[in-house]
Amino acid sequence: MIHRIFSTLIIVSFMCILGIQNLAIASSSLSGGTLVAENNSTASQREKLEALERTAETGDAAAQYELGVLYSNGEGVKRDYTKAKEYFELAAAQNYANAQFALGYFYAHAKGVEEDNDKARKYFKLAAAQGHKPAQKALN
Repeated sequence: MIHRIFSTLIIVSFMCILGIQNLAIASSSLSGGTLVAENNSTASQREKLEALERTAETGDAAAQYELGVLYSNGEGVKRDYTKAKEYFELAAAQNYANAQFALGYFYAHAKGVEEDNDKARKYFKLAAAQGHKPAQKALN
């Protein structure tokens, strides 16, 4: 359930960043809702992605995290766990709890890194200390 919520939040964040306008909920069922999006403007998506990259380059932790999400999921860009990890690390270094949780998840599930439960626990603890509920749950 937490994974589904986390995935949905990531997708919705991505859609907001890229300005996808025709968001439809294919099923309103809590147990299996599927999000469907349409956007006919690839050029517009690319421009928004480039703007997000420029913002991330200024040190904006939220933009760095969002780029990590995009690369992690391969949404709008080619999936690249290494690049995702780099963006998550930049945001996590600024105490961005979502990025710390994402790094914990990467290390716990060997996403682009060698599985390392000590590192996973470290990042989950950092996020949990900021009140991040999924990180707190991951530590239990």
